[in-house]
Amino acid sequence: MPAARRSIPRCFACNGLFSAIVGRLTAVDHHSLAVIDSGAGMGPESVDACTQSYWRGVSSEGHGIGLSIVRSLSERFGWRLRIDSRVGVGTSAHLYF
Repeated sequence: MPAARRSIPRCFACNGLFSAIVGRLTAVDHHSLAVIDSGAGMGPESVDACTQSYWRGVSSEGHGIGLSIVRSLSERFGWRLRIDSRVGVGTSAHLYF
């Protein structure tokens, strides 16, 4: 597996766990990973924007590039990133490869 492919799951996991207040990383099966938290969640406009470069959540301490890198590299290799979130419930991010 090329270095870029190996870095996608690592970046995905680090970004998700760094962003989550209380969260978990799960290997769903041999072809997907999930980061799930029970935090504040995001509204639909934030879910749509969160994979754009330099987008940061209100309480984010990051630089806003983690998910945009994951999205860009995933698309390059034919992988898929899905993010579901509800305000007051939490967020789940799934990477399918």
